[in-house]
Formats: sequence, C-alpha cells, structure tokens
Amino acid sequence: MLQDKLPGKVFAPGSSSFQSDLSTYYSAQESALISACRVSPSCAQDVSDAVAILTRKGCKFAVRSGGHMVWSGAANIDQNGITIDMLDMNSVTVSEDKTVAHVEPGTRLGKVYDTLDSLGLNVVSGRSITVGTGGFMIGGACLYYSLLFLLTCWVIGGISNMSPRQGFGNQNIVGYQVVLSNGTIVETTSVDYPDLFFALHAASTNFGVVTRYDLKTFPFTEYWGGLRLFNVSQAPALINGTISYMDKLQGDPSGLSTLTLGYNGTAGADIALQNFAYLGADGSNADIFSDLLSLPFNPSLNTVRGNIHQQSLYAEIDAAFGFGQRTLFSTFTFKADPQFPLDFHAQAQKAFTPFANTSIFWAINFQPLGIPVLNKAPSNLNPQGITDKNGNLFCESLRFNFGHDVDTYSIIP
Repeated sequence: MLQDKLPGKVFAPGSSSFQSDLSTYYSAQESALISACRVSPSCAQDVSDAVAILTRKGCKFAVRSGGHMVWSGAANIDQNGITIDMLDMNSVTVSEDKTVAHVEPGTRLGKVYDTLDSLGLNVVSGRSITVGTGGFMIGGACLYYSLLFLLTCWVIGGISNMSPRQGFGNQNIVGYQVVLSNGTIVETTSVDYPDLFFALHAASTNFGVVTRYDLKTFPFTEYWGGLRLFNVSQAPALINGTISYMDKLQGDPSGLSTLTLGYNGTAGADIALQNFAYLGADGSNADIFSDLLSLPFNPSLNTVRGNIHQQSLYAEIDAAFGFGQRTLFSTFTFKADPQFPLDFHAQAQKAFTPFANTSIFWAINFQPLGIPVLNKAPSNLNPQGITDKNGNLFCESLRFNFGHDVDTYSIIP
C-alpha cells in the first residue's frame, strides 16, 4: 500500500538506497537496525500519506531527521517496523522580509548555515554541520535542574553559540508545520494551535511529525574562535576560567566557551580541550575569555583564529568525535561549582580505568549556561520552568565511543 501511494519512495532492505541511508547514521547502534522498509518522503504530503497509512494499519514506525541521536531505536527501527527517513526534505528558504527561515527537518545544519550565509543571515542552531535540523530543534536536549542537583525536566531545542544573546534554539522557533497521527497537516504558532506549539517546545517527538521549522533570523556575523589543547593538570584553572567567563557574560553575551575533559584510549592520552566561539571577526573584544586565554596551552593543537564562518568551527568539533562508531552518552545539569566537575572527572577516570588500553574514547563536555542564557526563557513559553534563580549552571554531557574490543555491557551493566 505504501509503494502504491508513494511510488519510488519506498525502499526494501538490500536495495542501494536503503543501504545508503543506513550508512549515514551517526552511531553504529542505529545503522545496525534493519527495518521492514524505509520511506523517503520529499514533501509534507508524502509524510501525511505515510503516517495515515501506518497508523491506520497499526504499524510501528520511526522517524529520522539527521540520524545523529545515538540510542538504538531513536531514529530507526528493526524488522517489526518502518522508518520514515526525512533526509530528502532538506530545503532552506526565507520569508520575503528575511525575518524567518523555513527549514525542512532533514536539512543538516551545514546546509542551513551555507544557505543563510549567502543572504547575510543566521539562526540560533547547533554547533555541528552534520546534525539534522529536526534533531537539534526538537530532539537535542540536556537535563535541566531548577533546584541544585534536583532533576525537574528536559531542555529541548538546544544550546548554540548565539544562546547568550538569543536563548536556546527552540525559543527562536516561531512556527511548525506538523503532520498529526491521522495524517492531517497543520501550521502551528503561538496563535494557531497554541497548545500544540507549547507542547512541541517540550515534548520531543511525541505529538506529531514536524515537516518544517520556521526560525527567527538574525544578521550574519563572522566568528573568532577554535580549539586549544591543555594539560589535564590544568583542569581546575580551566573550570574556574569557564565560570569566570559566565560571570562576564552579563556585560558581553557575545560568545560561548565549552570545556572537554576525557581520555583517548587509542592514543593513551588524557584530554583537556577548550572550545572558543566569539561573535566578532577578529576577537579583539573577546575579554570574556581573558582568564582562559591567559593559560599556557599545548601548541600541538591551537586552531584559534579570526574572520571565519561558524561552519569552520563546527567541522573541527565534528572531526573530534568519530562518526559511525558505537556510542553512548548521558547528560545532566548542575550549579556551576568549581569542585563538582573535578570530582565528576575523577570518578569517570576511575570508572574507565579498566578500559585504558582499548579503543575507548570518553569525554565529559561542560557546557556553560550563564544567567544571560537562562533569563531568555519567555514567561509565556517556558515548559521546562527554566530560571536563573540558582545562578550559572553547567550542562554536562558524558559520552564515549568504543570499538568491538569493548563489550557494551561491561560499561553499562
């Protein structure tokens, strides 16, 4: 029935299109799942037709945007279901007044930035060129704690280098085109279907299949930034420097700097990596990073430079974290305390010591959520209850990549 309704857009296992799509998932766990077939819609009506048929027949299905989520089953399904693959829905257009970018969910962020750069525009979006728009805007998340160390909810629609100025990605979505479970296509905004609009800001993929994101645009700005490698013994100074950066954001919310501590098993080396991004071409005013920039670094990796487009920064980050490997990650958020990150890192070192001579690569990324980021949450569209009353926060992401020389269940019992 799907083949009859969507000729040339339904692919069986073993076909070249099916195999090609499988190879573009970020994690090996996702690409290992073989669904009964894959549907590749090219427009919202195709999605509507597919969803209507699948729900009417009671079929299980998964939806894939860019395929960057690592969990098995996040954007794919086994032989008991069907995968709707949105990669062919990858257009980027802008409104006549250039205030809104219309982005389809399968568009990888690199294409979004390339297209908008040529128009002198930008949007609040992810720090990767390979992540899909849908995954970042409605699936990208960190755990948010409104009380110190007390879990309350998810932050959906994630962190951007523009977040200190403009907030999280989902706070800059002005509309969605959505296919509901019965195949109906609706346009939702804060005025039209406002309950659905509110829910999509918080509920990930539970209320429909988003077929277009309408994103608020901002003027294009060249960046200054890059990566610097440090000795892991400098971790206390790097954490203190990152907290100092957050304190300075209220005077100049023009940049983001994240810290990664970890270990590369293949190289047998500890990692202490600081990532800088500043919305100012030459970085001459990047005083918010002064405490970090004053620290001695390892010259073997120092890519900090000016007059660049953000895609150059994000390509470096993508290259640092391998594609197509077995990967796991977890995330939570805590008050920006200088000691807790060190304690967490020490516990991770202890936990991963048995794998020191394997292919494992593990990293803890400390993403700063300064008060300027937190107070951007609008009072009428804040389903997570984000507040700045507890001061600066760290959103922590622990991730690890590993080969077949490491048993998954020896890491996660």
